[in-house]
Amino acid sequence: MQAVQWELASDSEEWALRWRTGRLEDLGFPTWDEAMRIYRFMDPGARRALPAEAPAPPAEWPLPVWLPRLPESGGAGDRIFRAIAELSEPERRAAFFGFVALANRIAVADGLPLGDAESTPTAIAKAAHLASAGLAYLAEEHRMRDVDVVRRASVEHLFRVGANLDPDGARS
Repeated sequence: MQAVQWELASDSEEWALRWRTGRLEDLGFPTWDEAMRIYRFMDPGARRALPAEAPAPPAEWPLPVWLPRLPESGGAGDRIFRAIAELSEPERRAAFFGFVALANRIAVADGLPLGDAESTPTAIAKAAHLASAGLAYLAEEHRMRDVDVVRRASVEHLFRVGANLDPDGARS
């Protein structure tokens, strides 16, 4: 009863926000600040560069979700899915985990309602579209097969390249 009388509303709101943020992180959603890194500017040299080494695979998927495969959308985003399909099973699993983490970052960064059933397909479609654009650009730039680019660059890196190639499309 004392808390109702003496605690400030701002303190209660701050604790509620901390609890919500922690709970969302437990479910695989990053903080807003961390999620916004996918939209950082890349200068043209960084856009063209491919990482020297393949990204380190995650040790173990920490979330209580298993994603056996991602659907093809029949659109411009299918290029990334086709490249992922050519990977070996462990590589494919790591790429899917990276893709799900990217979709979660997009959902948080774009302010999509995380409880809405339409938010996940929207985030997945955006991730697929811009990652495919980045994949196409890097594959052409380095004259490599798509699957070889996916082995060298993370899905998040491909998305960032695609988002920097089309900043207006990334904002929508």
